[in-house]
Amino acid sequence: MSRRAQASLIVIAALLAGAFGFWFNTQRLEPQPSATEALWRAEFKDLQGRPFKMDSLKGQILVVNFWATWCGPCVEEMPDFQRASQSDVGKKAVFVGIGIDYAKNMRPFADKLGISYLLLESGSQGLDLLKAVGNRSGALPYTLVLKPSGEVAAAKLGKFEYPDLLNMLSGL
Repeated sequence: MSRRAQASLIVIAALLAGAFGFWFNTQRLEPQPSATEALWRAEFKDLQGRPFKMDSLKGQILVVNFWATWCGPCVEEMPDFQRASQSDVGKKAVFVGIGIDYAKNMRPFADKLGISYLLLESGSQGLDLLKAVGNRSGALPYTLVLKPSGEVAAAKLGKFEYPDLLNMLSGL
């Protein structure tokens, strides 16, 4: 095989690998239509140990944040979620924090930060749900914003900045 043919094959292979990498990266964080089905079927306990069914929130604008007490970016963004939930724009949405943790760790944490929106204990079950709703990497924090129809308006891996959150909610 000539050098020119070898070089062409290398360039083609590199382009295909790059295209596959781009496609794979976009697929990792794109919630599929069935992603919300897993969310609606989920059942947790609130921080007082009472059962809570996610489908009780259907038909509302919903901000669902997956977090943990040991996650630095989660700790940084939670005061912004609290502030947004109390804002005029945020009052039209229901904020839910699904903790990949246990209530015994989450209660003192929430008290310290003054979090008043709904926090749910998921333990390790939350990791499976996290992946089912579109975050295949399982990294935290991860936030879904759902329209009243249940359609995903936004999915964000990493810290959600306060102005971005307000802009997202004002558009719904």
